[in-house]
Amino acid sequence: MELKHDWQAFQLLFYPARRNLASEILAKNTMGPIHVVSQGETVVSAYADGEEFSEWIGASCSDLATAFPHREVYAHDRKAVEGWLQESMGLSHFYEQNELLLSKASTPQVFKASRGNKPPKVEASHLVQTGKTHFFLEVMKGGWTRIFPGSYGVFVRLEGEIFEDFIVTVRRGKIESFQKPDLSSMGPERSRQPTEVVRYLSEKFLVPVQGVFVPAQEWREWSTSARPWKKVSASVRQGQAKLVPFRPVLAGMMVVKALMGG
Repeated sequence: MELKHDWQAFQLLFYPARRNLASEILAKNTMGPIHVVSQGETVVSAYADGEEFSEWIGASCSDLATAFPHREVYAHDRKAVEGWLQESMGLSHFYEQNELLLSKASTPQVFKASRGNKPPKVEASHLVQTGKTHFFLEVMKGGWTRIFPGSYGVFVRLEGEIFEDFIVTVRRGKIESFQKPDLSSMGPERSRQPTEVVRYLSEKFLVPVQGVFVPAQEWREWSTSARPWKKVSASVRQGQAKLVPFRPVLAGMMVVKALMGG
């Protein structure tokens, strides 16, 4: 049985940089912010990648900030967080819920340790999301919606010793489903042919499907690059990555994004 919303596979494809984030933080001793859900100034829950803060539940946000003077404590009111969670329940899948919660959590109350024996400073802040949207998701919800009809799919095959397949369907600029497609009925030989796979998925999902066939290592390099479209454009031009079917307008858009520094 296929999962319509395979969140684990989605994360592996579009958030590869987070797979080893916790271990990297500990290895580099990076001191990032501490995220807190608070009731008044009391800590109800606390979190930071790769760290344990359960012992601080019941303490004050000021005490937490004082104990970690080189870090910021981002606090969100418990009632507000419960309201966000309730609102997110009306959305169709975890990706939309995640996007909503990230947008809602962008204005926390920030506690910063002060010099000397002064109490911590408290101020409002607007966060720049650290979990930046993958560049391919951005274009699927944006520029590609002007090329394809209201509903379409994007099939990504990461090529290596073992293929990793994934398909995303988009409807009216929103991610509708994301899953690993079942190609078993195609047979092993036919399922290795890009044109046949794209044709099969178009018929199965009843939408036009754009195939992207790329070596797994290339995809990881794109996903962690500050200028991914420059790498994508070069890979397509050199034949390392393939667009199936090849649409000149898509290739042209990639070149433009590369030239614009994307």
